[in-house]
Amino acid sequence: MIDCLFVASSKLELEGILTNYPKVVIGVGKAQSAVRTMKAIEIYKPKRIICLGYAGAITQNLRIGDLVCASSVLQYDIDLTSFGLKRCEVPTGDSNNLLGSLPLYVFPQTEARIGICGTADRFLLRSYRKDNPFLWEELGLLFCDMESYSVALAAKYNDVPCSVVRVISDDSEGHRPKHFPRFVSEANKVLTAFLEKNLQ
Repeated sequence: MIDCLFVASSKLELEGILTNYPKVVIGVGKAQSAVRTMKAIEIYKPKRIICLGYAGAITQNLRIGDLVCASSVLQYDIDLTSFGLKRCEVPTGDSNNLLGSLPLYVFPQTEARIGICGTADRFLLRSYRKDNPFLWEELGLLFCDMESYSVALAAKYNDVPCSVVRVISDDSEGHRPKHFPRFVSEANKVLTAFLEKNLQ
């Protein structure tokens, strides 16, 4: 059993991050990130799991390079409202239970922006944001990605506390870093500093 496991969608997002902790690349998208996280938990048996990486901003007051932490995560691409369910809810297959928003552990000492993360199997473009105001008006999303819900769900099924800590890589207007390697270097330093402060 280990104290903490870091997971991210790509090797790039884990470069230079605290070398004394195990790290697992879980791939992009909800399906493979769920499966690979489940496998990683089975192998490492962590006491906690932290999903790291980059994310897209939903709210207009987030800038590229800002650090964000999720208080909860949901699947914003799930819509079964035609069947009488709330947006983001799905049946679990276990009796009449429903699966929706998942609460996450938020580190007490953080200067990060804290809010709700939305996960979907899509790269969120500016046009989609513009055409779907429910993202912030109804769901109150702060930022989005393609893996965090899967990681949180795998952690939930294994009774492992989970946190999501990311750096904004594209803002609500669709702007992205002009020099991506430089962004990666700076973003990973921000993540490392956060982890050093909170895992001591």
